[in-house]
Amino acid sequence: RVRRPLCCSDGGARPWFRFPHRVLMSYRPPIFLGCGFSDSDSDMEEVKVDQAARLQAAAEEVARSLALDISLDLDGPVSWLRDALLAESPDASDAAALRCMQLRTDLALAIREALCRRPQSAAAKGAVDGPPAPAIRAEVRGTAGRVIVRGVFSVGSHPLCDVQASGDGSVLPLQCVVVPLRGGLLVIDAWSSGDSRMAWWRAACPPLQPQTGCGQRRATLLPHGVRAVFRIGEHTTIAFGPRAAAQSSAAEKEALPWVVGKTAAFRLAHAFPPSGPPPLPLVSKERPDLKAVPPSVSPPEDELPPMPKKQLSEVSTACGGFFPSSRGSSGSREMLLFRSQSRSRSPSCRHPIPSH
Repeated sequence: RVRRPLCCSDGGARPWFRFPHRVLMSYRPPIFLGCGFSDSDSDMEEVKVDQAARLQAAAEEVARSLALDISLDLDGPVSWLRDALLAESPDASDAAALRCMQLRTDLALAIREALCRRPQSAAAKGAVDGPPAPAIRAEVRGTAGRVIVRGVFSVGSHPLCDVQASGDGSVLPLQCVVVPLRGGLLVIDAWSSGDSRMAWWRAACPPLQPQTGCGQRRATLLPHGVRAVFRIGEHTTIAFGPRAAAQSSAAEKEALPWVVGKTAAFRLAHAFPPSGPPPLPLVSKERPDLKAVPPSVSPPEDELPPMPKKQLSEVSTACGGFFPSSRGSSGSREMLLFRSQSRSRSPSCRHPIPSH
């Protein structure tokens, strides 16, 4: 009687004695961000408590950086946050998608609570006040745009990032993390040493702002409704906010609401107010600093210099030459021929030009 060997944990048909560490007996999936395998419920609870503590520490450091405008510690809790965001793919399974969603939700909630504990900071207070955050639109290199509706998202060249910027070697695996809050959009750049530079940002009312940056590993808060463009690599930019065309049309509607939807003739006829342009300021005739200028006297016609004869203004290119036009000339109608010299050595270009 032949005994059927056990299969490996990955579902393959290889016998278990070749891979003793992959035997299917007592196999459990690893806990998210845990230390390998779990044999009891107490170990799972300890891992969850440790994960929550690290998440709170990372949120506290981000809130401290935003409130005090200081740099983030690269070797602190933010390093754990990078590993946590890139640890699992939400497309692996429904359970993996649920864990990834729970991590991002807990991160946003922890950052909001950390900012609420700093009411003395104007930046922290402005981040938590206001209506619920709208859906954020991210646009990579000005062409690929998508709307993020699930809250916190990551930006980088890693395949597990929510917004991927592949094709540029200067973009880090995790460039920045974006957290939508009530008061604005929180951009956390803790791993690129301040390489995520803000190229420019445009609001509905004010004009374009000068170039600024995220600073040296700092968190930046952008108000909602503002289109901000960040340069995250040598050849890569990412924009947050509405489309440029939609924002321009909204600004035009706000500036001229009474001409929107009208024809071009209507807009041209109503380009100026009914009262007309403002009148020019009156100048008093009795001002001592103004001197009277004598009127200019034109000389008599007999003293004017003779006008030059009208020059020839038209030419003809018939027969390969230039023939000046006789229109407007009072002299002889002798025809002048100007032959152009050619550098070509072809015999066909050396035949004489027939005369008329």
